[in-house]
Amino acid sequence: MVPTELNFAKEFVQFLVNSGWTVQPVRPSKLNGFFIETKKAAWIDTDKGIMEVIFFDNDADVQQIQITEETDIRNYHKYVLKTPTETRRIEASATYFTKHRNMLIVTIDGQLNEALNQLLASSGSRRA
Repeated sequence: MVPTELNFAKEFVQFLVNSGWTVQPVRPSKLNGFFIETKKAAWIDTDKGIMEVIFFDNDADVQQIQITEETDIRNYHKYVLKTPTETRRIEASATYFTKHRNMLIVTIDGQLNEALNQLLASSGSRRA
């Protein structure tokens, strides 16, 4: 289910499966290399929707990310993501960001985001 080159995602995928979620084979994410701090990102397709997960070396790296939204046009969103070393931008439809341990989880599906946040909260896992 998790290819060898994406082993960094294995623990999170196993957590989803153990929680009753169905996960399709995990693939490389287009967000790989989005931040200079990491080149570890996975595209995870579940029965609840698709998420892209960026993995950092430690929790503190994720906690330092500042995310703000700039809206100009209705239904068009600009997000600014700042780390201590860089500023990146995402322009898209509504996008949801969840910081969890050493991961920044990104999805465009509101229902998936809600289900994910409920799962993380009910598991007693620490969230941002």
